[in-house]
Amino acid sequence: MAARREVDIVLILHVMREAAEQRFHDLVSNYQMNGFGKLAVVVNSCGMLIGYCGIEMCEIDGKFCAGSISQMLLSFFRASHFQHEEGK
Repeated sequence: MAARREVDIVLILHVMREAAEQRFHDLVSNYQMNGFGKLAVVVNSCGMLIGYCGIEMCEIDGKFCAGSISQMLLSFFRASHFQHEEGK
């Protein structure tokens, strides 16, 4: 039973990696096509990547419309394990 669980974990990690690689490709393509995109958020003191923020084109009702403010998405993501502590 433990071997089956290990196989399941490997498959899940593989799918997650493929999804992450596709997302990265989409973000780079968005920047190349539109001249704007997501930026990495990095802790200066240690160089740790903790998230991203920025603007990207998004699909609404299955359509993209370049230049339409209604289809630009401003968003951010911060790793849940990172919490800033004042004074450190």
